[in-house]
Amino acid sequence: MNRLNKGILYRFYWKEEKSSKEIAKLFETTHSTILKYLKKYRIKIRPKGRRTKFIFSKNIIYDLYWRERLSAIKIAKMFGCSASCIHNFMKRNKIPRRRCGTLSKIKITRERLYHLYWKENKSTVDIAKILGTTRKTVFYHLKKYKIPLRKRLEAVSIGAHKKIMVHNRRSFSNDSNEKHYILGISEDFSVSKESKWMIKVSLSTSRFAMINIFYKLFSKFGPIWKYPVKDKVGNYHWRLVTTLDSSFHFLLKYKKHYNTETISKEEFFSFLSGLIDAEGSIVLSKNGKYISRAIVIGSENYELLRKVYKKLRKLKFYPHLYKRKEKLQNSKIGNLEIRYNNPLWILMVTNKKSILKLSQKLSLRHEEKINKLSLMIETLSVKHWKEIETKIEDLRNKIYIETEQMKEKARIALNHSSQNFSDSPCIREH
Repeated sequence: MNRLNKGILYRFYWKEEKSSKEIAKLFETTHSTILKYLKKYRIKIRPKGRRTKFIFSKNIIYDLYWRERLSAIKIAKMFGCSASCIHNFMKRNKIPRRRCGTLSKIKITRERLYHLYWKENKSTVDIAKILGTTRKTVFYHLKKYKIPLRKRLEAVSIGAHKKIMVHNRRSFSNDSNEKHYILGISEDFSVSKESKWMIKVSLSTSRFAMINIFYKLFSKFGPIWKYPVKDKVGNYHWRLVTTLDSSFHFLLKYKKHYNTETISKEEFFSFLSGLIDAEGSIVLSKNGKYISRAIVIGSENYELLRKVYKKLRKLKFYPHLYKRKEKLQNSKIGNLEIRYNNPLWILMVTNKKSILKLSQKLSLRHEEKINKLSLMIETLSVKHWKEIETKIEDLRNKIYIETEQMKEKARIALNHSSQNFSDSPCIREH
């Protein structure tokens, strides 16, 4: 690690309110090293609980805790905060906590407990619900009656199978082109492994087109939760979350194992379509009195873009690849300021013949980008900006209005103050 400058450390820690762990990740060092530099430069340490102010909706927390029966720990993971933060919010907003059972209230014979646990194959959680007590109490009685416990692998298998049945999760269809499209668009998703049997996929967006794609891709494979969010800058957007079965493990591996040289052309163009829908732009802009056209992909994943670049060159699409932003450089998009943790790389196709040829191979699903690409191909023979300026402005205005409407819906849902919890903005759909 390069020696930390006091001014930079102060700005990250106090002005941008990053944690010492987040700063450590930026400078590729340890949490303790950052704390050492803070003490060395005599930079005041923030008191606990000072750093971040989380914005929650009472309706959403109530719905997740009581209707979805999620624990405070799981809710905290969804919002990126601690369980105590959720508990404190519930206390301030008078959201009742679920009551724990006690040992004295449970009356069950050894025979019935044995029958529920071994004959009916019920989990300790299911038995606790039947008896109106806690899982801990069920374990206590299993040990008390000397009833043998299942092995961990067997218990987890039963629980995972039941979750899949309850939420009607289905396995992936193994459609090769669909798989490669999902691999491409997953660049815009957050993917994590919840357990050996479950994959969590989430998306934050204010674009109706992306919400539509998310539903079309995953609604047939599992439940989807949708809820409004407000970021630090004050912008509103929607967050979508789904949990899928183990057949979607390929989403966890592709960054390390994806190879454009070993797949067919159809699979490559399916992947490229997904990547453009996620990280790409169809650019029609003014260049003096003429028109500038380009199909652009921007990403911090250099290795991936380099593979795509090589494949496109091999197929004679004549792309360009260059570095746009350096590591830790800032970029402002509207009111949002972005800092790149890695250099930002840009892959472009600007040649007219290559754009026409590539448009015939792509299968985009992002409605905004489909409309832009159609307009680009339709006006490919036009040279002067004035001839298409009105059409481009109309398309831009349409996209802007749709996006603002989605943000407004998120704002209304989040700020909804009604005490009727059935109107909660947290939605679960199949």
